[in-house]
Amino acid sequence: MQFSGIDPFTSEGITLHVDDGIIQGRELCDEPDLPVLSPGLIDLQVNGYNGVDLNSGTLTVDKVEALCGSLCEAGVAAYLPTLITASENDLCQRLTVIKEASETQTLAKAMIVGIHVEGPSISIKDGPRGAHPAEHIRLPSIEEFERWQRAAGGRIRLITIAPELPGSREYIGHLAKQNVCVALGHCDASEEDIQRAVEAGAQMSTHLGNGIAS
Repeated sequence: MQFSGIDPFTSEGITLHVDDGIIQGRELCDEPDLPVLSPGLIDLQVNGYNGVDLNSGTLTVDKVEALCGSLCEAGVAAYLPTLITASENDLCQRLTVIKEASETQTLAKAMIVGIHVEGPSISIKDGPRGAHPAEHIRLPSIEEFERWQRAAGGRIRLITIAPELPGSREYIGHLAKQNVCVALGHCDASEEDIQRAVEAGAQMSTHLGNGIAS
């Protein structure tokens, strides 16, 4: 299989020879009107796209695979399907379906590199909470996280949490020990809250200043 296009680093026309997903060789190409060749994008937060909402109603394997197809057409090579604040039953249902899609569907197998759970332990205040449903916001629970991870087959790789919540430091420390990346977001945290979270193992942010008061 071969692909011809413009090398974005040199602006030269090139043809790549690919076998089983691995580039085996390249050569210059002088064809006109070539597209730009680019590495596939990696998206850490995909709540939905092109008519598929991972957080609406009952998720199905077919919907996950359709989402993968749409993302692939947009240049995304790998991503983390992202679930927002919901009841534990809904979260576990969606996690289980994503797990099943990752095990059985062609594109999902290749593209889903983990799962991002955004919430439900975020600020309940209007503004920082964003579009997350207030009725399902709750304090962090290590036991609940473990139930999520079982439903997901160990695929949860990223959690977003508000660091000012009671119990967040212990929760962050537990996740860090499990090699789950912790991001801070949808929060109304002080500098001290953020510093304590970083010391506990938080590594990044998910729109940290979302709806923050001026």
